[in-house]
Amino acid sequence: MDYTPEPSSLTDLIKQVTTLRKQGLSAEESAQKVDLTSHQTDFPQIQGPGADIRGVRRMYAWMDEKAKR
Repeated sequence: MDYTPEPSSLTDLIKQVTTLRKQGLSAEESAQKVDLTSHQTDFPQIQGPGADIRGVRRMYAWMDEKAKR
């Protein structure tokens, strides 16, 4: 049986990046500070704080696009 983790990790990522962005941090700074270690059970590859910069940059772009509407 395949196991798909709950979307809580994605929700957590979005909340953290949104909060960090509102604090004025750049995408690069946010990517370093995001902490998803609480989701290690579902994603054992998470070894410490930090997120992929490409994903965080895309989230910033998405937030910019959303704000323009």
